[in-house]
Amino acid sequence: MLRPPSLTMEAFLKENIVRFLLMLLLIAIAHSASADTPSVSLRSAFTGRDSCLDIINSGNIDQLSMANCGNFTGQMHLVIHKSVARI
Repeated sequence: MLRPPSLTMEAFLKENIVRFLLMLLLIAIAHSASADTPSVSLRSAFTGRDSCLDIINSGNIDQLSMANCGNFTGQMHLVIHKSVARI
């Protein structure tokens, strides 16, 4: 993947590492999700059990971050099979 000239190497790596971690977390949750759990909190071994994936809505730009876990809508994720999803 080519990086845009406006991004520094550090910003480029940070952005892609977050995307990669999100993909790994979603795969792990998809394998262990049950019908009894309507939403899940996504955590990683790297950031520890006290940090959850948080999506920060800022206008039309969403940002991903690992934040302290809590009862926040940005940390409640629904995992559904692609055959059920309607986009």
